[in-house]
Amino acid sequence: MAKASTMSNQLSQNVRDSIAMWNQDKNANWNLGTNYTNIGTEFQTYVNNYLFPKIMSTVSLTEQLGNRFNFLAREESNFIGQLNEEYVIKDSKPVDLNLEKNADLLFKRNYPKMITKLYGPGVARKVKFTLNDNNNRLNWSTLADAVKYAVDVYQKKISDINLDEETEIKAMLVDYGLNYISNTNRRQVSTIDALATKIFETVLNIQNNSSKYNEANTASNGSIGRYTTYTKLKNVLIVTTDRVKTYLLDTKIANTFQTAGIDITNQMMSFDDLGGSYKLQSDCIVDNLDINTLREYGDHQVEPGDIIPKGTVFTWDISQLNTFKNKVREIKPASDLFAFVLDANSIRYRRNTSQLLPQVQPNIEFGDYHYLMHYYTFKAISPFYNKIICEVPA
Repeated sequence: MAKASTMSNQLSQNVRDSIAMWNQDKNANWNLGTNYTNIGTEFQTYVNNYLFPKIMSTVSLTEQLGNRFNFLAREESNFIGQLNEEYVIKDSKPVDLNLEKNADLLFKRNYPKMITKLYGPGVARKVKFTLNDNNNRLNWSTLADAVKYAVDVYQKKISDINLDEETEIKAMLVDYGLNYISNTNRRQVSTIDALATKIFETVLNIQNNSSKYNEANTASNGSIGRYTTYTKLKNVLIVTTDRVKTYLLDTKIANTFQTAGIDITNQMMSFDDLGGSYKLQSDCIVDNLDINTLREYGDHQVEPGDIIPKGTVFTWDISQLNTFKNKVREIKPASDLFAFVLDANSIRYRRNTSQLLPQVQPNIEFGDYHYLMHYYTFKAISPFYNKIICEVPA
């Protein structure tokens, strides 16, 4: 991943290039010190047709997002809207050759047995922001000031997308760990020292050929059968709290990754708090008193009386709003001594960011320019890879 300074230098170069293109096309003589005025719409024309396209064409947005789960994402070249499905072939056992059996058994059918899992479709999401070229506070003294403002707004929206994506994936992992991992794969101990030992043992366990540590039997709706797999050390992902990671970094588990030449930074992902996301327990009707709050957090389209369906996840605290009071639960382990050890391949994360280039819709009467950024995101957990919970109960 590119360093922040490298990305900043690249962005500065892109701004300079966009001005050079504008000067060439418009026979102008702009530079970052040019006095700026909000009279007319030339600046907005520059932002819409030169600045944003130039930024989008040469800067990788995935490098700027800052999403810690970014290394797991697969960028889709096309907009994928259909349902996603995967399957595995069940384990089978060789049998002894019995020459006493009827030869006609040679023709008895024995189709391979499959376990399939169907996931929901991804979701198209949007971020909207408005710039105004007639507002006195935008009467910058130089073009550089105005350009910086437009770029800052754009980058902040990218950061907002990143924060939401990371929080949603964290919530999905914690929710899956709390509700879909069987009791046999929940390992409970009484102290943090015992927890560190148990996590190390778990990392060793999932590197063996075994059918014990996945949920293939659940995916098959409880049908008879199993699916054996193993997890390479480089694919081990530990999602935990900062408190647990701080302790683990001083133990033999960190040395194990280091000896194998693996950077533990991505393998052991910690958060100050594994909560912070809230899941609706029933359908909720938007209360008029909450409209301003919801809009402040970016939902510009919400109206009183809108129904938000059960199961919707919010990545900010809505528990005290009238609309959601007593109808929501925080997705969070009971104790901060908690670690979810899993195969990174079990996280299905796909996206399409080709439409993050802002699409502008002008409102000439008020001097407003509405920018709409679209992206596609799909997140799911596969039941066919290893997962184990290690925790100290509250």
